[in-house]
Amino acid sequence: MGCNWETCPREVHEYSFKLLTELKYLLKNKLVGLYIHGSLALGGFNPAGSDVDVLVVTSGRLTLPLKRSLAKCCLSLSNLFSLFYEIQGARARVLKSESQLEGNS
Repeated sequence: MGCNWETCPREVHEYSFKLLTELKYLLKNKLVGLYIHGSLALGGFNPAGSDVDVLVVTSGRLTLPLKRSLAKCCLSLSNLFSLFYEIQGARARVLKSESQLEGNS
């Protein structure tokens, strides 16, 4: 069973608001909106394996340097988000292994 925006982990909200902050900085008055869609919007988000799908709406065309800056920003934040979940997954595996060693599986 998946979760949605209302029920997803706090880290998903933090990631989304960090992305919004960065987009506001880069796009300034060109940013019309940031919209969550995909599994997170539809209630099928799985924190262990889903990505966060967003739509960014701007007013007017964007220059190539600005597009490159946006791509760098999104990749950087995405890598941080992925790293967090890799660490969380590893922590969960360690806790499960410790539990098994103690005979609490």
